[in-house]
Amino acid sequence: MLRTFGSAMALLKTVHWRFRCPKQIDGVAKDFVEWISRDIDPSNLDFDSAFVEFHDPWFAWRRMIATRYGIASNYRSPNGVPAKPAWNRKLRKRNSDLTPEQLVERVFERVVVRLRRTKLSH
Repeated sequence: MLRTFGSAMALLKTVHWRFRCPKQIDGVAKDFVEWISRDIDPSNLDFDSAFVEFHDPWFAWRRMIATRYGIASNYRSPNGVPAKPAWNRKLRKRNSDLTPEQLVERVFERVVVRLRRTKLSH
């Protein structure tokens, strides 16, 4: 019985998240910054010198954005499989001119802008 109840609660949490998940690029960026800021101090981030050729320390964040917000099935899969659209149809419909990976990039750009603003205000 407990196993079924736990599974039902997990499903309910997933469905609830999908309904309340942001449906606009700025909303996704805002939510991600709030979510990630619980674990890190934005004032310690260095977006200007962190990018080195063939090395992107923010790659994991892009993957988190892709999956957490239902934008893409993956982000730059190591086996070269292109990303497929995931469950956040409203966000994709509002940005239908972008591929799933381009949409992730757009959200990430907004995340960086928000974190830089946060860093400046500290």
